[in-house]
Amino acid sequence: MENIIAIEEASPERWSDLQALFGEKGAYGAGATYFRIRRSEFASRNGNERKEIMGDLIISGKH
Repeated sequence: MENIIAIEEASPERWSDLQALFGEKGAYGAGATYFRIRRSEFASRNGNERKEIMGDLIISGKH
């Protein structure tokens, strides 16, 4: 059996796929924003807030 991996660009249309990949808590609560925002902002936000930041970036196309 051959394993197939598809890599797709993060886009507004694929946001739900990215959410499914990271799960309900969003990659250990980070929502993949650790390298996207300042450390102080990251530390002051909870997992849901960081997930919302990433969603806003993806949906706006500024990722």
